[in-house]
Parts: sequence; structure tokens; C-alpha cells
Amino acid sequence: MNRSRVTASLLAVLTTFVLGGGRPAVAAASGEPSREGVLVTGTGAVFGEPDLFTAEFAVETEASTVGDALERANTAATRMRNALVRAGIARADLQTSNVGISSKFNDDRDIIGYSVNQGLTAKIRNLPRAGAVLSAGIAAGGNAARLNGVSFSIENDTALLAEARKKAFADARGKAELYAKEAGRPLGRVVTISEVAPTFGPPSPQYSMAAYDARVPLEPGKQQLTATVTVEWALAAPAPVTATLARMPAKPRLTNAQRAVLVEATSRFRDVKKAIAAGYRPTKDCVPGMGFHYAKPELTGDMKIDPALPEILVYTAAAGGSVRLAALEYFKADADGNLKTADDRPTLLSHPFDGPMAGHPVPPGQPPMPVHYDLHVWLYQNNPAGELTSMNPDVTCQ
Repeated sequence: MNRSRVTASLLAVLTTFVLGGGRPAVAAASGEPSREGVLVTGTGAVFGEPDLFTAEFAVETEASTVGDALERANTAATRMRNALVRAGIARADLQTSNVGISSKFNDDRDIIGYSVNQGLTAKIRNLPRAGAVLSAGIAAGGNAARLNGVSFSIENDTALLAEARKKAFADARGKAELYAKEAGRPLGRVVTISEVAPTFGPPSPQYSMAAYDARVPLEPGKQQLTATVTVEWALAAPAPVTATLARMPAKPRLTNAQRAVLVEATSRFRDVKKAIAAGYRPTKDCVPGMGFHYAKPELTGDMKIDPALPEILVYTAAAGGSVRLAALEYFKADADGNLKTADDRPTLLSHPFDGPMAGHPVPPGQPPMPVHYDLHVWLYQNNPAGELTSMNPDVTCQ
């Protein structure tokens, strides 16, 4: 595994997430309270049969004077409107969409005539008759008739929208539950919900023709309606340390000789200033059962196990706002990155590491934290759960 990639990955995690606890350190805007949560977007799509066909009719006429062009356009538009009404279109479903007058010029830029365009939008609710209605309207308009576009839609979409919204919310919840699980936190209450305006599927093809005498063949098909919702859930408090420890297997203790070797190798880090001078960088949050972590990310990519240089030092709060060294955490990336194999499991003084385990979530744009092994050694503070157990029930953040 590329050393620089592993180092960058761990550094990104350590600066944004607390190692071991998976708690996101969500930065709040100035003046706003800090909040731990997960923000996701979900989509839900449903299909329905169109119940409305909209046709964009128009008439276009030309004449040497504006008055003649307008008269011809009005005559053609009236014939078209009457034909549509006779074909069964309610007058309330007919609407003039535009009226335009433009001049026509010769090569010398002299006005030689005028063109008038009138649009008429028709809503056709009897879909089986839509083709016949189109033909009737175009025929009535004669050579002045135009059909600028048609589209199918679902006017009565209340039930479909409700179904799409339910699917969108379920999709968002599924994503949030996955992220919360990876972060080691229960999913809490919903904080905010916002919806993007629902969208219909791809529009029907557009048409433009001068005249159409025969019945127009139409296939409404199915139309997709999509709902999109963004939901923020709060992350609930992590499970109590005692509950987590109850699921962990018991581990053997260090021998006196092993303990002496580690104390001699790492006792200098009892002074947190010496740890910082040696390149260990603190994370800003305390993890219940695990304390404060000071990490040296460049040690994570070398695949070596050095008792004198743990990748992470664990401190707990002491009197006067200071910290005291409590545990050592040795961290190594999994060479093959495979959660199902453990043939490369490292050991420290014959004690096997925990893992392999997935990396904790990182912010968008950051390199992912690698699959890894780690081993906690509670060398400087008693751990009633075992000195090689990752969590210590005596460590709190209060």
C-alpha cells in the first residue's frame, strides 16, 4: 500500500474524526451551537400513466400590411379554435400563448411585408382522441397552421407524489443508517427536512410542421415522477462503554517482562510536551472509554512494529486541565486491504492486533482511511476490562 496515501488518509481522519469512536467533529458556523449529525439526500421514483396531453398550436400568416396579416391570422386562429371546441376541447382548456408581429425586408432593407404569429395552447384530457383532435385543429388552420410541440403529463399526481416522497425518505434513511453504523453511532431524531421540486421524466419529442391532414399517431407510454429530499439526522450518543465491552472477547495480560520493555521504550511520552515535540498531533475531542488521541500519522505506512514508537498515544484528563498518558495504540494498515483475510495480522511482543477493520468515515474529498489493524495497550492506567482491550470503562469525558 502506498505510504503517502495511508499517511494522508489517517491524517484526514484524525483531523476530522476521533479515532476509535468514529465521532464526526461537525464544525458549526459562527454563533451557532455545535451539532453532531449526518446529512443525506434520498430520491424516489415512480411511474404513472399520463392523463393530460398538451399541444402547442400556432398560426402564421404573411401580408403586405399589418392589418391584412392580422386579419388572416385571426381568421385562421378562429377556425382552429372552433374546430378544437367541436372536437371536444373545453374553452377553459384553450389559451392564447403568444402573439407576435414581425417585418419582412428585401435585400435593401426595405419593408416588403409583415408576418403575424399567434400561439394557442390546448389541453386534451381525452387521450384516446388526442390524435384526432390534433388533426382537426391543424386541418382547420389550413396552410397557416403550425404545431410547435406536444407533451404528455400527469395532472392528477397527488398519490404518485406521496409514493415518490415515501421512497425518497426511505432512501435517505437507508443511507443515514449506513453512515451512522460506520461511525459507530445510533441514528437519532430528524433535525431538518428539505425537498427539491419534484420532476417528471424526459419530455416528449417536439414537432414542427406546416399542416397535417391525417390522424396523428400518439403513444403516451409511462412517465416517471421523481422526488428528492435532503434530511439531517442527529447522531445519538454512542452505546455505553460497558455495553460495548460486554461484546468483546477476553484477552491475555502482558507478562512482567513485556510490560517492562514497553515502559522503558515509551515512558518519555508521560510528558505530553515531549510527545508533541516528537511529532504527535492531538485530536480535539475525547472519546468515552478511550480518552484523547495524539497521533503520528507518518508512522502508519511503514508496516513496521516498533514498541518505542506507537502510532497513537492515548491520554486522559488530569487535574488543572492537563493530561496524563494512559495507553499506547499501535496502528498498521492491512497490506492487502481485505477484511476477509488476516494472514498479515501483525503482533506486538507475541500479542496479535485486533482487526482487520474498516476505516472510519472521512469527509467528502478526503482520501479514505485504509482497512487496518490496531492494538491498545493500557500500560499507564489500569483497565479493568483488560490491559489489551481497546476500551476502558474507567475513562470518561466528563
